[in-house]
Amino acid sequence: KTMELRVLDKQRESVRPIEHLMKSYFAAGALAVGCDGSIHEETLEDKIARMGPTMHLIENAEQQLDANDVGGLLSSLEEAHTREYEQALTLYRTASVLNPDDQTLKPRVDSADKIVSALAQKRQGVHELAARDYSGAVQTMSAALALFPDNGEIKLLLDEATRKARAQELRRLAEAEIATEHFEKAIELLKEAIALDPNNAQLNQEEQDAENKLQASKLKVKGLRELEQENFAAAVTTFGAAIELNPDDEELPALKKLAEAKLKA
Repeated sequence: KTMELRVLDKQRESVRPIEHLMKSYFAAGALAVGCDGSIHEETLEDKIARMGPTMHLIENAEQQLDANDVGGLLSSLEEAHTREYEQALTLYRTASVLNPDDQTLKPRVDSADKIVSALAQKRQGVHELAARDYSGAVQTMSAALALFPDNGEIKLLLDEATRKARAQELRRLAEAEIATEHFEKAIELLKEAIALDPNNAQLNQEEQDAENKLQASKLKVKGLRELEQENFAAAVTTFGAAIELNPDDEELPALKKLAEAKLKA
């Protein structure tokens, strides 16, 4: 088995630039280093061992495409894409070892290393997004973008994480307002959060709950006024409607019972 493939120039006069190295990497005439350290002409078995993992990913992607498994497809393509950068990094490092006097190789190694690290950070950030750790995702994606500033996908993911992190913070502020029965301010905050994260079902539900509690608080005031005016039948109806909107208000059932008692007296 091949432990590490070291692509050399056929005459070993010099190490080629990466574009040529990559071509040689897949060429029939490439050389391989065996476990015993011997250099030999790359065989078909060597080539299959080298290309196998990536080909397997491509086959998986084709199957997932046929099955409309979009999530699995993107995962396989992402892994194949990352593997290409990892292979390029391996080539650069190998070339640098084989030709240490070539000053053009070190910046290439550094660049490829940053890209591989950025893609690893991006994968971590995607997991954090899925776990709703939006502030963590913002930090991770920012670090990834610093390493790979030209990557459009990382920019989009950072934007998504930033929006959702802000929406999460607005939700916390809204919950504090609800706890003090400042429902109008809570609704304002939740609407702002929904604008940032419109597909968040939990935010939409909380905004609706806040709307209900606001209406229930207005009905509560109306019912108290009806009690003062001794309009007990109307008060019973009003408090009942308020309870349906906000069953968590412990005062409403007691007020309704009071209005019912007054009505029967």
